[in-house]
Amino acid sequence: MKYCKKIKKFNQPKKSKREISRQTKLDLNTVIKYCSMTDSEFEAYRKTPLTRENSYETYKDEIL
Repeated sequence: MKYCKKIKKFNQPKKSKREISRQTKLDLNTVIKYCSMTDSEFEAYRKTPLTRENSYETYKDEIL
């Protein structure tokens, strides 16, 4: 949440995404992603869990 607010604060018509990235010390792709989101899209993004399946589950019996 703090990143989104920081990026939105710097997101002005005269500032490039690269400049915002340098000033906030965030990755350029992160800045581009957050700048393109509306507030409602950002809230929906925050509510989705960022998990992935464990790849070892397939081989668990063989390992243990």
